[in-house]
Amino acid sequence: MAKVENKTVLRLLPYHCELNPIDLIWAQVKNFVPKENQTFKMPRVNDLCIQSISRIGVEEWKKCFKHVTNEVEKIIWDLDNAVDNIVDSVIINPHSNSSTSFSASDF
Repeated sequence: MAKVENKTVLRLLPYHCELNPIDLIWAQVKNFVPKENQTFKMPRVNDLCIQSISRIGVEEWKKCFKHVTNEVEKIIWDLDNAVDNIVDSVIINPHSNSSTSFSASDF
């Protein structure tokens, strides 16, 4: 279907819902339904889901996409760089001329 429509499918890493804008949209639906549900009957829940989804327009999608690409991705890249810096600082090169030794109490 994507090829026929000349679209590209972007596959995200598993277990990283914070990188997927649809999860922000789904959170809005999940918040709307219980707030508006008075009958606690499945037909009403179904109607509320449809109502909530139909209220989400292009601007809301853009806002969620912008949040992920401008904010969440930056946080994750910053964390990745911090981890790289920490790992780089504790790598021991067996061919180094350094005579520094560590004991368990150093950590």
